Amino acid sequence: MNYFGHAVIAHRIQPRPAFVLGSMLPDLVQLTDDPLTGIVDAELLAGIDLHHRTDALFHGSPTFVDLCREALTKARAVGVRKGPARAMTHLVVELIIDAELAQEDAAREAYMSALASRPGDLVGRARLVEGLDWLLARGPGVHNASPTRLATVLASALRGRARLEPDAGEISAALGVWTDLCERVNAALPALLSDLGPLFPSATGAAAAPANEPFHEPSRRPAVTWAG
Repeated sequence: MNYFGHAVIAHRIQPRPAFVLGSMLPDLVQLTDDPLTGIVDAELLAGIDLHHRTDALFHGSPTFVDLCREALTKARAVGVRKGPARAMTHLVVELIIDAELAQEDAAREAYMSALASRPGDLVGRARLVEGLDWLLARGPGVHNASPTRLATVLASALRGRARLEPDAGEISAALGVWTDLCERVNAALPALLSDLGPLFPSATGAAAAPANEPFHEPSRRPAVTWAG
């Protein structure tokens, strides 16, 4: 799951800005030279823990796995190599999930409040704060599923990744057969959130084992870059 999706899940569990920010940090800190160490703020730590629990459940979600497999089959059918096809499939589904969730006013407000929060543990992390300010200035509208944005993020997030980096033709070909993916993701969102039910306080019992083999996240940059 990408960082905007993490923010939405965190807000639904505990609508506190520092907790929501913590849920995004493992993704965002990858773009800085500062490792995610030395955090002592309890809400940030709880958010970071939620991030990892969410990813573990999300990547094995039957709904997510099915969306990825269908998109992968289409990409392979138009000649996209296996590595780039798998990497782009995983990422594009996450990006579209973000774009669909970003239509909700509550999600947009939670995201912006989290980016604006400045827990004490951020003091001295200039690069991270610069990135938060960059995202804050651009607002939640950056999370959209326009073909131009998807192409840009697919190229930048996978650039330099051995056996995973797509060429321009592969990105174009894949997007050309994913024209109905936004509609399919939107229709699948209720089922996807149901798959994540064990994360929420109202859920009872242990999380069930995934019905499908997890669609593992490829090694790539988070779906954001900022200047500097």
